[in-house]
Amino acid sequence: EQISDNRMFGMYHSKTNDHNKDVIMQGMAKADGTIRVVFATMALGMGVNFVRLTSTIHYGAPRCIDDYFQESGRAGRGGEQCTSTIYWSPCNAPLRKDLSNPRNAEIAAVRRYIENCLDCRRYLLLKYFHRSITATLRSREPYLCCDNCKSAFNCSEYNLRV
Repeated sequence: EQISDNRMFGMYHSKTNDHNKDVIMQGMAKADGTIRVVFATMALGMGVNFVRLTSTIHYGAPRCIDDYFQESGRAGRGGEQCTSTIYWSPCNAPLRKDLSNPRNAEIAAVRRYIENCLDCRRYLLLKYFHRSITATLRSREPYLCCDNCKSAFNCSEYNLRV
């Protein structure tokens, strides 16, 4: 089957043939590459640096905060401002009563993160990973922070203490 190497969209998953994977990887890696949108599963992730990637969109709730952090972290590798959006339904992260089960606890953490509409999402992610952080109020450019900070016009810059 003849498949064009000059296309704007790609689909990357475990069953994608090697030629298509190579075309997608090369197209996203080049500054003048033709690939603009990639529909992907977790098969595209670890160790991949696409410097032109400025947005990630998650269809459905991530399995856990670690996965979300890894997947959304694919964007912004070139140092530019980037966004990560989650489209989800409560059925993607159902409420679980037995939080002693690690899987249920992960689902609950994802749901708390997604449903939170008050706290800075950067802060929540850093807190989740047990980092010691300090906040410095930054009144200018609140639109460069998360959706919660933007809506509250209160963006903070968080500094890690390792």
